[in-house]
Amino acid sequence: MGSSSQTAAVASVASNFLLSSCMAQIWGMINGIQLLVHLPILAVDFPIFSQIFIDQLITIATFDLIDTDSMFDSTF
Repeated sequence: MGSSSQTAAVASVASNFLLSSCMAQIWGMINGIQLLVHLPILAVDFPIFSQIFIDQLITIATFDLIDTDSMFDSTF
């Protein structure tokens, strides 16, 4: 009984450690995308390919992946 509870406790701590590090990486990626999305606020001219890339990132970062304007117009 003691060894199985000890094994379960170690497994719980190990899974908690793995999940927390994964969430830290995801949070870091979200912060990186937010920094890239705020670049157009600066008064810097970007090449057209960079602007297209940043526009796509803005769509992803603002979670506008599904066009909801037409759905809201027909619903309300």
